[in-house]
Amino acid sequence: MKGLIQSRYFPYLVFGIFAIILFIWFFNSDLSSPGQDITNNGSDIYSPKKREVQYREPTLIFFNQTVEARLDQDRLNFHYPYIQLVKTAEEKTRLFNVETATEEDAFPGILLDYYDTHTLEDQSGTTLLDGKELQCRCFYGFIKNENEILCTLYGDEGTLWLINNKEITKTKIANAPEGVLITDFYYDQNKDDIYLGLMDTNNQNTSSIQVLKTSQSDSGEVSAETRVIQNLPNQVDIFYVFSDRNERSYMYYGAFNSKLNNNTEGYYQIHNDNVEIKSEEYIIFYVK
Repeated sequence: MKGLIQSRYFPYLVFGIFAIILFIWFFNSDLSSPGQDITNNGSDIYSPKKREVQYREPTLIFFNQTVEARLDQDRLNFHYPYIQLVKTAEEKTRLFNVETATEEDAFPGILLDYYDTHTLEDQSGTTLLDGKELQCRCFYGFIKNENEILCTLYGDEGTLWLINNKEITKTKIANAPEGVLITDFYYDQNKDDIYLGLMDTNNQNTSSIQVLKTSQSDSGEVSAETRVIQNLPNQVDIFYVFSDRNERSYMYYGAFNSKLNNNTEGYYQIHNDNVEIKSEEYIIFYVK
């Protein structure tokens, strides 16, 4: 040991050990908590780790890119792996791929959904799937496959429809009671489940989630098995699939800052019969 200390290589050995320890500390700290508050020109914003995608009003932070997203003017949609930022005033949609950590070419129009090169677009009061008119106007829309979409219509935000682009048919999937609005929906193709966010305007705007597993008879009639998750801490503003570093996927929902959400925003993991609060200060969409 004494010979090692006196060796001319000893300083290099100490430096190497120190460098390894520093690297391990830096790597672990970068993967730990979801960022910290920092100040930028006198206003607080949220600074996440570079491996995360987050939203804290009015900022979408996409890994190391910061984008303004004011949801009183703009709109956020999610269809894994894409976050879609709809800039209504500019009539364009910015597309962010969380898997590849890249922003793709912006779409020159108002997208309701984007998936696997397929586009669901609102144009001049009508809805188009890959440029083909569907003879209706969707308020919310979700691409189920290349021929089918899920849709709520303008003026009828309590009914969910399945619209077939090939045959131009419209099938009712779910119909909420009067005064109950669908605030968002998502189709989980891995489990073949449809998630509905509901807000009951008859009951102090209380919120719930319905999970539907549908089946269709030979005659075309659709039936659904339903389970309900009630007593949500905040309303469902956006459903999304959250994938962790081990590539496991879970259903989550986010609540944006509004009076209906007690001027807070947060994100929640959806379990079989309840939701788990992850944060009520910001929304994490993805961790790489």
